[in-house]
Amino acid sequence: MMQEVDFFIWALAGLTVMGAAGIQVLTGFGFSLLAIPLLLHLFPSREAILISMILSMFTLLLQSKKIKDDARWDLVWRLVIIGLPGLIFGVLVSDYIPLYNLKGLIGLILLGYLLFQWFNNRKIDDENKKISNSNENTPKGFYILGVLAGILTGMIGLPGPLVVIIFIDFLPRDIFRATLVFYFIVQYLMALILVFIFQNHFLSYDLFLITILLIIPTFIGFLIAFPLRKLINEKFFKKVVYSLLLWIGLYSSWEFIINHISLSLHL
Repeated sequence: MMQEVDFFIWALAGLTVMGAAGIQVLTGFGFSLLAIPLLLHLFPSREAILISMILSMFTLLLQSKKIKDDARWDLVWRLVIIGLPGLIFGVLVSDYIPLYNLKGLIGLILLGYLLFQWFNNRKIDDENKKISNSNENTPKGFYILGVLAGILTGMIGLPGPLVVIIFIDFLPRDIFRATLVFYFIVQYLMALILVFIFQNHFLSYDLFLITILLIIPTFIGFLIAFPLRKLINEKFFKKVVYSLLLWIGLYSSWEFIINHISLSLHL
């Protein structure tokens, strides 16, 4: 794989992970939402997902030091345990999913997530939110969406949209972000362990080297975004991010449809 990665692909991959790291810092989530659909066009499917998970973990660990006391650890561990059967299933079946189906699934997930955000129509200002009592045991849909988040992590490394849906109206913003950060760290670590056990044929020196080299632009994206968190209008920034995700979701879904039409015509 390494010898096939030319300068143009390196540049696109570097810009992708740099931007994804910035979004992760500024919003608390979103690295994989941006990185995976774009990296799938640059690297083989499973390798692209593994690269994204490792780099996302790296960014999350950089964020985690000062927010560990804000996280709802009871919810983190319960969600991880609930999703474990789905995670194992997702890892095992991921070998059998064609690339164009992966892109189509990601496109549908992005569009579904954006529709949820649109219908939810929540304001950024915490004073105007109706947040549930954080002492409640679990939010609505916790168990079903937790299992589905595990499946999506194993299949495509993308638990974020479902976990955001679970917690977004259940936790105050700072607790919400911290809980997401540590859930993703634990979930990605478990996913990588399962890949090592069941799919070690994907692990190679080239994959390791590419990931190490892409840590540099990832770290640059983190350094650029970190001091900007309090300077950027969050509402405007999220509109820009959502517009980008909408474009990626529509493009991935359209590509999936075109591939299916093409396959049908050749049958």
